[in-house]
Amino acid sequence: MRASTKKIHNKLQKLGKDMGFIAEQEVSTSLLSLRLPEAYQPRIDLMWSLEIDNRKREAIACVTGREIKGLHHLPVVGIEVEGSGPSTKTMLSDLANIKTLGTPLGMLVVATDKEKDIYRRAARAIRTMRFNLGNLNVFPLEAKWLDGLLKQKWPADVTHVKKPGRKKPRGGETLGWEKITRKKLKKLGESAGFIVAEPFIPQAQNAKFKEETARRSETMRHMWDSEKRSFKEIRKSRDYFTACEIDMAWLMPMPRALRQMLETVSDMDPCLREHDILYPDIWDYVPVIGFELESGSGKHAGGALINLSSYCVIGVVHTPEGSGVRALNKKLETYVQALGLQNIFIGGVK
Repeated sequence: MRASTKKIHNKLQKLGKDMGFIAEQEVSTSLLSLRLPEAYQPRIDLMWSLEIDNRKREAIACVTGREIKGLHHLPVVGIEVEGSGPSTKTMLSDLANIKTLGTPLGMLVVATDKEKDIYRRAARAIRTMRFNLGNLNVFPLEAKWLDGLLKQKWPADVTHVKKPGRKKPRGGETLGWEKITRKKLKKLGESAGFIVAEPFIPQAQNAKFKEETARRSETMRHMWDSEKRSFKEIRKSRDYFTACEIDMAWLMPMPRALRQMLETVSDMDPCLREHDILYPDIWDYVPVIGFELESGSGKHAGGALINLSSYCVIGVVHTPEGSGVRALNKKLETYVQALGLQNIFIGGVK
């Protein structure tokens, strides 16, 4: 490793620690090992993590049915550093490493000392990866910005996350096993120190909708009646996206410094928000585990698998034991191969 690149690594490690994270270099341990213990574990340049205490580790092990003896930290930010002039394919591989490791957020740090265009190439690579593979919460960072970030005084506390109010499940709840399971999961999550959201409504869709409407001179519209070919204005996120409500999630507050740092970076490059790469206001917490309760294994359950993989670090689908569990596991294995779903587990309810 070049001395200049090593210097960038050290600055990133110090910045992570200053912001309240456990910052380590050359990390390969990840949540990927929960579901694929024998899989290839890419080594990432740096990782910012938060400690998972024994209560949280035991709760995660309980709902996933996996041993997590080697996992003591929740990976939050995965970082790859390119201190020279890498090829575009090298940067795509960096992004693949971050996505494979399953960190909620990622940074691709590049240095313009050797190539003036590298920051623009990094941003293009991220946009291309998102276009090819879907959502990817990775943003580029110019290495020269680190000196300014290191001079800032970051808050030492975590974000205060207001406990979400409980809502009744959509369509009512008539099955006894669902009520019992919800109660058990809520009690287990709260006793482990998580914030329990029931339901959990991801913020990313609202952030995207606000940004999309803010940059348009005219209000968006959609076809309201396909037979009459009539149109109406789109004024709510729920009209733009299919609404996502995950039955329950265990949330973990982030250091308050994380959102402030992301806001600083977004101010340096406003195009990150304009291009849907970075929304600082959605990083007050991370949904560590999301839960969906499904009585069958049909298309509704398939949609639950996709929602969990899209918005939660770990996802667990609970369904009555028997043929439903077997059918859902088969569907999950297909989705893992075809859609790249990560860290999703099927839990049978007796």
